[in-house]
Amino acid sequence: SALLRLAVPKVGVLAIMVMFAFDVSEVKHILKETEARGIVIPWKFRERDYFETYKEIQTEMPHLERILVVGDEVPEGAVSIRAMMEHTSEKEYPSDYLAARSITTWEVQELQTTTGSTGLPKISEGFGWYQLQGHTIGGRLNATDQDIIGFVVPYIGGPGNCLWCVGLANGCKMVFLERFDPDDALGLVEKEKITILAGVPTVGEKLVRLDSLPKYDLSSLRVFYSAGAPMPPSLAVEIEEKMDCKVVSILGAMDFGPISIPSVDDPPEVRHYSLGKPLPGNEIRILDENGQDVPQGEEGELVCRGPHGSSGYYKMPEASLEAYGGDKDGWFRIKDLVRLDENGYLHIAGRLKDIIKRGAMTIAPVEIEDLLRTHPAVEDVAVIPIPDAVLGEKVCAVVIPSEGKEISFEEMTSFLRDKGLAVFKFPEMLEFIDTFPMKGGQKVAKRDLVDIILKRHASG
Repeated sequence: SALLRLAVPKVGVLAIMVMFAFDVSEVKHILKETEARGIVIPWKFRERDYFETYKEIQTEMPHLERILVVGDEVPEGAVSIRAMMEHTSEKEYPSDYLAARSITTWEVQELQTTTGSTGLPKISEGFGWYQLQGHTIGGRLNATDQDIIGFVVPYIGGPGNCLWCVGLANGCKMVFLERFDPDDALGLVEKEKITILAGVPTVGEKLVRLDSLPKYDLSSLRVFYSAGAPMPPSLAVEIEEKMDCKVVSILGAMDFGPISIPSVDDPPEVRHYSLGKPLPGNEIRILDENGQDVPQGEEGELVCRGPHGSSGYYKMPEASLEAYGGDKDGWFRIKDLVRLDENGYLHIAGRLKDIIKRGAMTIAPVEIEDLLRTHPAVEDVAVIPIPDAVLGEKVCAVVIPSEGKEISFEEMTSFLRDKGLAVFKFPEMLEFIDTFPMKGGQKVAKRDLVDIILKRHASG
């Protein structure tokens, strides 16, 4: 897929990269909305026959003319990608044939999808700004052509997308892991001498909690690059201590682009507790509920515009105008609650949709989650709203306990009191779970988690 992603703009083909976490319903939606003429798939993967699935879908979509298959073996009726690669066409077409067809820098070069957290995924347009992103983000990472970038998570979306740009712009070797496994990921770092590792917080957590971690030679690694979800400061510290590298977390959105990121040269307090300064060219504003700028240091809704951003949603002009405020001024509504400190660094308080409204108070789950993760009995935690007839919403902490350890409700509240958390933010419920439902393989699906807890209480 990496080679195809490079090739398709050169032949004038507009492509969309589909997240691996998507199921058939999401892919069918994407095929229909884009009126795609072709789809590239493996024949079979993880005991699933993709060709048969999409052969059936093809009968519903007359515009889907070709099913292209990667791999050595290709079923009858499919187009072989390998055969296409081995076919030489220099004698069939003039030397400038592709140049006339290529998508240029300021045209829409490819389409991307959201994670579909509010239903079916929306499709956003991406310019050919890979070199810009690659150089600005690469500058914050001090990237050079000597770097080796490791993708142990999908390189489409989240941390992979921007590091892909860094690799292209700086001539870095890029190494891909087909399926994430903590030992395989660390083995890849050792074998390939990876210097920049793409991950999400859950990946970092699985790596540092691995008993076999000390046996791997990670001396080449200098950066753990995180995206897709907020990095808890306590986890960032643990990754740096155990993997001897610097953690850098980026702020961005799949339907906009990268917004801000610290530099590897920033001190730990900046890299652990902030999302750095906006990338060159990006402008930001932080607004209150009335759309007015808040004083510096106060929290508000983040809006952004700049050359790293998308041009809007594909074939959805009304959704594009809504995302950009409906006033055509170019300010994209990121839907994050943030503040800008006195040194110009951005700090995230959480997603606006995740903010809990308890009576007249607004509570940001991230603050509570970051504190609870430092408790030795808490492996991970998600703070969610539970509907309440009197207060509107109340606060519930859902904990994955550390192996062999327990935490009671009283211990939790006492711990938060000792940490200085305001009493009105204390969770009124404590629930336990083995694993969280995930969205796009990167973020906790909090809406699904609320449903799980509500059903648990409804059943008894």
